[in-house]
Amino acid sequence: MECPDSTYRLQSFQLGRLHHALAQRDYATSKQIRFLVDTCIASLYMSCIDAGVGEQARILIETYRRPVSTRS
Repeated sequence: MECPDSTYRLQSFQLGRLHHALAQRDYATSKQIRFLVDTCIASLYMSCIDAGVGEQARILIETYRRPVSTRS
């Protein structure tokens, strides 16, 4: 059985990776790079679901979809 602390660390780690990939999307300079970043985001989203933080990942992605002026 997994320790709750290690589960929390894994969930935080996966959400952090997704957050970083989402932040990098704004710096994509070509369609090919944006495609690669989007592919990475999709993969990381699935990893978040596997780690049990799919809802938090979905909210994070939705936050990045909003225009910068409306992000809180």
